[in-house]
Amino acid sequence: MLPARTPIIPALGSGDEVPQFGHGLVGAALAIATSRDPTSPRLRQAWLGTGVLLGYWPDIAEWGLTLCGVRLPHAAPASIWCAAASVLLVVGLLRGGFGEKSRLTLLAATLMIASHSLLDGVSGGIPLWWPIDSGVTGPDWLGLDNLPLDRRLRAETLAFVPVLAIGLAVRAVRRRPPAVAVAAALAAAAAAVISAGLGSVVGVLMATAALILEKFWFFRSVGSPRPTLESPSDTEVRRYGLVEPRWALNLVPLMPVILLAAVQVYAWRNIHAGLTAMQRGDFETGLQCNREAARFRPVDLEATARYRVAECQLHLGRFVEAHEGFRLGRAEFPGCVMFLDGLAQVYLAADDPALRRPSEALALALEAQERSRDPAYRRWIQQFIDQARAAGGTSGEKGRP
Repeated sequence: MLPARTPIIPALGSGDEVPQFGHGLVGAALAIATSRDPTSPRLRQAWLGTGVLLGYWPDIAEWGLTLCGVRLPHAAPASIWCAAASVLLVVGLLRGGFGEKSRLTLLAATLMIASHSLLDGVSGGIPLWWPIDSGVTGPDWLGLDNLPLDRRLRAETLAFVPVLAIGLAVRAVRRRPPAVAVAAALAAAAAAVISAGLGSVVGVLMATAALILEKFWFFRSVGSPRPTLESPSDTEVRRYGLVEPRWALNLVPLMPVILLAAVQVYAWRNIHAGLTAMQRGDFETGLQCNREAARFRPVDLEATARYRVAECQLHLGRFVEAHEGFRLGRAEFPGCVMFLDGLAQVYLAADDPALRRPSEALALALEAQERSRDPAYRRWIQQFIDQARAAGGTSGEKGRP
C-alpha cells in the first residue's frame, strides 16, 4: 500500500486547477463593458446575468449532460470544437430568439464563451481537440494547483477582480461621463492591475472603490433604453416590465450558475467531512460522506469524491469494489492522476492473487509520477515505487486498465 500521507483536498476542485469564480468575473466584465449595446430590450435587462452564465457555459453544459447520463471527458465542452458549436448555438439563439442585431453584443457573447476555454486551457489544460483527440493539453500559468481554500480564493481575486475593474473603466470611457469619473475609473483599474501583480490586496480595494464609484450611474443606466430608434416602445415597457424591477431579470440566466455553485459547495462540505472521518480511521463514515458528495455530480468535485469512495473501500479491505471504482474513475477522468495511484495501491495491497500485480502497480506509479507537476506528490509516490520494486515489480512492464 502507498506510504501514509495526509490527503489533499483541492480548494474547490478535484485536482483540476481551473478557476472557480474567475469565469464569472470575466463574463461580468464583458457584460459591463457592453451593457448599453444590446438592441433587444429583454436581453439588455438581463445582460449582466447572461454574461456570467456564458462565462460558465462549458461547465453548465457538462453538468447538465452528466445529470442526463451523458458522460463526457472532463472539460470536453471547453474544447475548440465544442466551444465553436456553443458559439453558433448561442449567437443563433440571441439573433433568432431575442432579435438581437448588435454585432458588438454578439461578439461579446462569443468572447464570454471563448474566455472559459482559454482560462481552463492555461490553468492545467483541457482536451483541446475533443472529440477528435481526448488528450489533455495546456500549461499551468495561473498556478492554482492544489492551493488551500484561502490561498486559492485570494489568488483568483487578485487575478480576476482587476478584469472586472477594467470592464468598469471601459464602460465609463464609452459612456463619456464627466472627466473626473473617467479618470477615477481608469485609476482604480490601473491600481488594481498593478497591485494584483505585486500580490497586494490594494488592488481588490481599488476595484471595490471603482464599483462604488460607478454604482449610481451603472444601476441607473444598465438596461435603460438608449436614445435610438431601437429603444423599446411604451407597449414593450409595459409588457416586459423593462423599467422596474431591472435587476430581478438577471436572476433568470443566473439560476443555472447558482444551482451549480450550491452543488459544488454541498459536495465540498461532504468531502471535507469525509476527510475528517478518514483521518480518524472511520472509513465507513468517510465512505458515506463521499458518496453523498458525488450524489449531484459536481463538475469539479466528482472525481475527488469518487476517488475517496474507492480509497475508503480499499482501507476497509473491499479490494474488488475499490479496483472497480479506481478503474472507472481512470476511464472517466483521464486527466486525474490520482486514479493511477489508486489502482497501484490495489495491485500491491490486494490479497486476491487475481488483483495482486506488483509489476502493474510499479508501472502505474511511474506514470503518475511522470504526469504530476506537484513536487510533494512526486516525492511521496517515489516511496511507493521503492515498495513496488521490493515486492517484485519490474519497470519494463506497462500498467493496464
